[in-house]
Amino acid sequence: MRYVLSIVTAVVVLGCTSRDAQQKLTNEKVKQDILTLEKKWFEYEFALDTASISPMIDSSFISISAKGISNKQQELDGIYKNISAMRSDSIFVDSFKIEEPMVKLHDNFAISIFICHTYKTAKGKHQEKRTKFYDVWKKINGQWKALSSQATVIEETQ
Repeated sequence: MRYVLSIVTAVVVLGCTSRDAQQKLTNEKVKQDILTLEKKWFEYEFALDTASISPMIDSSFISISAKGISNKQQELDGIYKNISAMRSDSIFVDSFKIEEPMVKLHDNFAISIFICHTYKTAKGKHQEKRTKFYDVWKKINGQWKALSSQATVIEETQ
């Protein structure tokens, strides 16, 4: 009897450990998926491709920045106008990187916090900008959609 109990206990423990390990792998994949979406958003933004950003954003989207609060359409318009104005002023984003990424998962919601560090050339001069983001994502019909974004410039070199 003791032997059978030990085997049953081992099977239960291994099953729980396996489930926990599987959940950790799933959570890590979701976190990487969210960070991939964040990176794609910036790639599309700097390429002036708001048509590719639009499906990533839920219709109820709200953005908060130093310029104010905007909805989905206002955000897309603002992105286009901002990058177009930079190009008109001969300011080009050379590259960017995401620093200090953190993704917290809550059921079908994800909160991502990170710094986007951009490297620009403005009329031949090197510039850098670091902006802290706090984004909320929700899985809707199998797709992650941005519900909210908050951006704060934390450092800028001219």
